[in-house]
Amino acid sequence: MGLTVAGANSPEEFWKLRTTGDELFVKVPADRWAHHNFHSADTEDEDKAYAENCVFITDFVPVPGSVDSMAGRGRDEDPGQDHELTTMWLRHSLVQALDGVRHRDTDRCSFVVGYTPDGSQHLEEAGVLDSVTRMAGDIVDGLELSEAERRALREDIDGALARRYWRAAHGGSRFLPHRVGELAMAGLLPPATELHMVDTACSSSLYAIDIAAKGLLMGKQDIAVCGGAFALAPRGTVLFSKLQGLSKRGRVHALDEDADGVIFADGAALVVLKRLSRARADGDRVLGVLRAFGSSSDGKGKAIYAPNAAGQSLAVRRALEAGEVGADAVQWVNAHATGTPAGDLAEFTTLREFYGTGGPATVTSNKSLIGHTGWAAGVVSLIENLLGLAEDTIPGQFRFSTPRADFRLSETGLQITPEAQPWPREEAGPRLAAVSGFGFGGTNAHLIVAEDRTEPLARATAAPRPAQVPDTGHRIAVVGWSAHLPGLDGREAVERWLDGGAPPLDSFGQDYPAPPFNKVRLPPKTIRALDRCQLMILECAHQLRDRMPEFWAEQARTTGVFVGHMGPTRAAMLYANRCYLDDIAEALTGVRSDAVPGVLDALRERVRGMIPASNEDSFPGQMPNIISARVANYFDLHGPNMTMDSGFASALSSITSAGRYLRTGELDFALAGGINGNSLPEYRTLIGDLLPPEATALAEGAFLFALTTEERARRAGLEILAYVDEPLGGRQEEAAPVGSVLCGAPDPDNARYLGAAGGLAVLKALRGAPGTVQVSTDTTETAAGARLWLTIPGPGGDTGPRPDAHRSVTGHRTSTDNGSATGHGTATGNGRATDDAPRRRPRHPPPPAGRSRPPSPLGSPPTGYGTATARRSRSAGRSRG
Repeated sequence: MGLTVAGANSPEEFWKLRTTGDELFVKVPADRWAHHNFHSADTEDEDKAYAENCVFITDFVPVPGSVDSMAGRGRDEDPGQDHELTTMWLRHSLVQALDGVRHRDTDRCSFVVGYTPDGSQHLEEAGVLDSVTRMAGDIVDGLELSEAERRALREDIDGALARRYWRAAHGGSRFLPHRVGELAMAGLLPPATELHMVDTACSSSLYAIDIAAKGLLMGKQDIAVCGGAFALAPRGTVLFSKLQGLSKRGRVHALDEDADGVIFADGAALVVLKRLSRARADGDRVLGVLRAFGSSSDGKGKAIYAPNAAGQSLAVRRALEAGEVGADAVQWVNAHATGTPAGDLAEFTTLREFYGTGGPATVTSNKSLIGHTGWAAGVVSLIENLLGLAEDTIPGQFRFSTPRADFRLSETGLQITPEAQPWPREEAGPRLAAVSGFGFGGTNAHLIVAEDRTEPLARATAAPRPAQVPDTGHRIAVVGWSAHLPGLDGREAVERWLDGGAPPLDSFGQDYPAPPFNKVRLPPKTIRALDRCQLMILECAHQLRDRMPEFWAEQARTTGVFVGHMGPTRAAMLYANRCYLDDIAEALTGVRSDAVPGVLDALRERVRGMIPASNEDSFPGQMPNIISARVANYFDLHGPNMTMDSGFASALSSITSAGRYLRTGELDFALAGGINGNSLPEYRTLIGDLLPPEATALAEGAFLFALTTEERARRAGLEILAYVDEPLGGRQEEAAPVGSVLCGAPDPDNARYLGAAGGLAVLKALRGAPGTVQVSTDTTETAAGARLWLTIPGPGGDTGPRPDAHRSVTGHRTSTDNGSATGHGTATGNGRATDDAPRRRPRHPPPPAGRSRPPSPLGSPPTGYGTATARRSRSAGRSRG
């Protein structure tokens, strides 16, 4: 495991910080942003934040082999190579986490990261720089000046903006989420490592862990690295202020009577997973075993951002049932508890329902100490649980004085104490802890982790417990599709386009057409604050629901929503421009021209005319993860919902992830696809050479597919349009696809749809000839994103042999008589473990000629990828890594 948060550069330092405490809530450092340009103590001031404090990583010291192995050396030596913050933090954490983890040359890997484009100051500033440079240039071109004067003024304004937003002055495409993931793992993991960037808001890193574990358990990967990262930026602070959710005291008092709001924080953390049998065979130090995971969506509620105890309860219940865990066996709950009064009460209401009913259980939240690390919060808490297992200690609750009266602690065995509690090992069975992550928009996750016991894996069991092992013997069927494109009215128009007819427009225009009330059930004021993607995806969902109303209604409780999206939403970029107006004005004070005040006035008018002033709907309105959450909320769906951002492969990631949840039986029905609603010209500038020059304009569109298992589809009498097979590796040449459809840069007509590109490629494949087709970003074997095999049935529904029939894998996890998991679990040297059932391991071929695994960092031999923290051979005392 590896980590960096405020006050700690490693898991060891984090444990020391967690047990001793420190004051980390501070004013905005001058080298991050000019706080006065974004702040006002008056909560009603337009586009301003009232919060004074946040929690920043200010003492980051990267481990050798991480940042120093990246191209460039930072701003002082080459401003064009200044590294994005979360990329550095993830790379640092990756080197730490891989240290001491044994690997083989044939190992297949995944890198699954909880992440949002809203969690990068570099990306935010890149969007502002490209937007304002373009708009200011247009304004200057319209001034009554000579051409020489206009040229000089443009150059001066461009120079002033570039100096102000120096982080983005040399191109912003490397700050997009999928590029952050690729750059963080470059040279440390194999080139063909499968990359997924997962966005479920504050529960993202827990979902990343679950998706990665499913990849291991289905035999697709041998090693998985997963976690999350988040960096503070001004826009998010401003927009969240309009929800009145930030602490006015400037401190988080989670679980305390003094709680008055959350404070967000920088942070990144990763853990390494293997199947348990593999980790033991490799001699890795097993830090813990992933026992079970529970997911849910809130469904309908008062507001999409309001905490919902019923939705949270469903996730906890599903985790306990999946792991056959008695709630009384869980002795420590690392709560989501962010310090908002409503949120803490909703969560504690849920915890009282399950835990502390038959014995004591301790509840803690690290957010009072390190703030809310957003998309990294879940994995940070998991690492804390692992450290507690290693140290036989449950740390006390920092900044805790008086429990809330409405918690009714006297009526439960739950306890919150400022003092650390001993947590000794027990003969009766493994110690268990739980981690909660309840994401903004109703994306709930609950993870149960157990200590590793050394009993043999194959001990007899009383009874099998419900599986969370993806059964690759079940095929995933596509049973419906929908599309929403500008200028194409209805399904028939889309089909005519795909058959060579009139194409869609590139964009819905500056103002997205307002949908009828019955399709959104939202007031006009709220609709104006929403990104168009949230409205576009609702239209696609309505189309699908109308084609299979009975099946849809029957599966609502076990329906999930997975949507691919690439980069910032249109609304996010437009809100950033509004929030930065005073900062832009300050940046231009050094430009000596009488025309500057007029340029600024015109810029303010243009920026404010493109999106309303920020209000309580703005923060959820611009978040990518709310795209999928909006569908779950409107249709009252209760499976997981998430947005995947894996670049041009985003839609493929969403379909891949949906398939894994269907194969475990956690879902009976899934909606999966891709979307793009951001065709702003400045976004095309930001994307740069990720697209070829001929792709001059971005395209808006949404594609959504209905997925279920083949068996369920046949029972319901649904037409099967295609089968989705996730290539597992090993002897793939025996069943190679007969064709391919690309969604990356080699096919710019598809790629310019960005996060929707994979959805368009899948739809084109569905309209093609029968047979098996590979859908991927390119034709190489080293593309980091997901790839799919689609088998299109021929006449009479005949599909021929399935592509991976020789590799069909099934399995159900069981428990030993002491409650620990059996099977090939996970958890490596600095990793984590998941448990799974014994299965036949797919044979993996040698690397293709001419390709070999990159050398381990710092030139170390292939016994471990990393170099720092918790080294088995070098650490003194008990290893915490």
